Amino acid sequence: MFKLELKQVTRKRVVKSGNVFKEIEVLKGVDLSIKAEEICTVLGHSGSGKNNFLALKRMYSEMKSKKDKIEQALVLRVTSTQAVEGLFKATVKAAMIPTLNLMKVVGLVQLPGAMTGMILAGASPLEAVKLQIIVVYMLICAGSLAAVITARLSQSTYFTKYRQLIVS
Repeated sequence: MFKLELKQVTRKRVVKSGNVFKEIEVLKGVDLSIKAEEICTVLGHSGSGKNNFLALKRMYSEMKSKKDKIEQALVLRVTSTQAVEGLFKATVKAAMIPTLNLMKVVGLVQLPGAMTGMILAGASPLEAVKLQIIVVYMLICAGSLAAVITARLSQSTYFTKYRQLIVS
């Protein structure tokens, strides 16, 4: 049984070459199958790998430090997802810290590439800033999505099929 299955994914992109616009295929016939027991890391230019790493690290430390509370909840017949819901929220928050710190300095301390490139190319600074804001929001979306998916998928690895906690 697959949790996620993609078949024959294609993606085309329009690029400008001189004065001519061309459509090129950047993905052609990509297949992806992820089984229920597998973990898939979502990576991209956003640094989502960092968010994934922090989510996995925080989930492990939270599970280990709050092992007694989780076991008490499991004894009361709650699901494993319900038992770790508070840990899940703390995990995602911790994983988002680097991305949120990036937002604090964009445009003030750090001049991002998209904005700088547009200004150097002669675009309006206002348009360049608008584009950079969109890029930053895309980074946050990718990072938060990666953290949520990683944390949610990793939590099942800490439980047996009988909902017993296995943290060493």
